[in-house]
Amino acid sequence: MALLLLLLFSLFIGYYAHRRGRNTILWTLLSILISPLLAGIILALLKDKRVQENISELRFEQEQLRDRISGDEKLTDMRFRDLDAKLGSSNPAAKLTQEASPQEIPAISQDIKYCPKCGTSCQKDDKFCPHCGARLERGDINEQ
Repeated sequence: MALLLLLLFSLFIGYYAHRRGRNTILWTLLSILISPLLAGIILALLKDKRVQENISELRFEQEQLRDRISGDEKLTDMRFRDLDAKLGSSNPAAKLTQEASPQEIPAISQDIKYCPKCGTSCQKDDKFCPHCGARLERGDINEQ
């Protein structure tokens, strides 16, 4: 009867080892040799291999996504450069990839002014910026 209980507990340790990503047969044999209780304690103290494998798979997928995104960014930059070359450098609309400050953009209307903090266009009579809330002083306003 004691041998049957030892074998039953050893099989349980083997199943538990399998659930934690360990070798079922080796842990079953080890629990028969040293005792199922001691083997179970040792197994519980060891890290779960499946969790470590999942983490490494997620890191690999994350690295692949980063590579794909950087490749897409390079392709988009190349397309913009080609588009700029086709439109010609004399055309002001051809500078699609360059950052333009509010001072470089001509005002469409005489009723537009720009916030000195964030560069958002505001109405001439605004006292505060609608975007950042900065006070628009008469001397600080960048008008076009």
